[in-house]
Amino acid sequence: MANFSLLVQDLFSYIVDDIGFHLYEIKDDLVIWKKEKYFIRVCYDKRYSHEIDFGIYVENSIEPQFDINEILEIAGMPPRTQAFQASDETRLFRVLETISLLFFDVCKHVDLFSSESMELLKKIRDKNCNNYTMENRITQFKNTEETIWKEKKYDALVELYEKNKDILTALQKKRLEYAKRKMLTDTV
Repeated sequence: MANFSLLVQDLFSYIVDDIGFHLYEIKDDLVIWKKEKYFIRVCYDKRYSHEIDFGIYVENSIEPQFDINEILEIAGMPPRTQAFQASDETRLFRVLETISLLFFDVCKHVDLFSSESMELLKKIRDKNCNNYTMENRITQFKNTEETIWKEKKYDALVELYEKNKDILTALQKKRLEYAKRKMLTDTV
């Protein structure tokens, strides 16, 4: 397999030449550049997932890194739907080249390391985290709801719906009313 760190340094040479970062750390599966309080990191998990991780970090920040999708979003570009993975040398080159070209394109249009861009990246990160949390909540809710509905446990269903009124669909609102009526008629 090609030397990952040399390949990364070659494909991302513009980080030093055009953006003004300097090489900060180089390992067999990791390259980090630094400029002031910012870090750009490319990491390769060649043992297990074969994923290539690309992100921006802020020194001494409690904020998490900003990943490639958040970086693309700040430039109005669509997010990636698949992980960057490479299990062979040809694919490794293509994936690193793709990431490099995407990042270069973003850097041509956006000053990523300005305070305004960092604030926008934080907002994008927060929005994405909130969306992820909501998606998980809805999935968990639907799974629980379906089980309770099939078992005709109307008291549990009413309790579940009452706790989650903010995400109920029109059908679920009708089910809530139905379950309340069933509870009344079943107790009489």
